[in-house]
Amino acid sequence: VHVMESRFQQLQPNLLHLGQARLDLFQTFTLPSMLAQTTQQFLWIIRTDPELHPTLLHQLQKLLEPHPHIILLGTNSGWVDFNHPKYLQSTHRDMVFS
Repeated sequence: VHVMESRFQQLQPNLLHLGQARLDLFQTFTLPSMLAQTTQQFLWIIRTDPELHPTLLHQLQKLLEPHPHIILLGTNSGWVDFNHPKYLQSTHRDMVFS
């Protein structure tokens, strides 16, 4: 299994117009590209600000809902090894949006 990680609006939770433009790009290019891969045997973790504007959060959740191998995670921390104990201890269930 491959693991991919992306960032969306980290540390920019209330920049609604910028976030909407990024979400439009995500919906038009990024998500279809990932779903067109020859295999869906991957885990895709998308990190977003835990305080992401509700308008953006709900749209993103709706886009990702049909795809159980894509996880939307509310965190502003940078990339760390997701198997690292510190990462596992600091990730609370209420931060997982999907």
